[in-house]
Amino acid sequence: MGSLANALDIVNLVLFSAVAVVALLQWRAGRGRAALWAALTFIDLAVIVDVANALPEDPTSTPDLVLQRGVILGLVLWDTPEARLGAATLAFVGVLFAIYLLVVQLFVIDAVCVWCMANDVLIAPALAVVTALRLRT
Repeated sequence: MGSLANALDIVNLVLFSAVAVVALLQWRAGRGRAALWAALTFIDLAVIVDVANALPEDPTSTPDLVLQRGVILGLVLWDTPEARLGAATLAFVGVLFAIYLLVVQLFVIDAVCVWCMANDVLIAPALAVVTALRLRT
């Protein structure tokens, strides 16, 4: 499963970079300010994905913590319609994964983790609702 996740991370990075290059070329061809914003959005996402992949999962050193906070800040401050759609898509995928984990807990391993259940039932759906509401603004 880890190698599949790593492969998907690489595919994500390549796709973000490719869309950024295409949008940058569109902007340079005089296609307008929207193409520039699209390019900057996907360049930002590519940098965030690249930095996040370089960080350890549980950072303990100060530089790692600063970089982790910078990644989170980059995701929060970049507020464009594309970023909102990306956040809503990730939240929707998170809800689907939470449903999968809930089914695994209840029917496959017959064990329930209280923290996992709180995430699957409360936090993931709440995040999806909040990001969906942000799409409307």
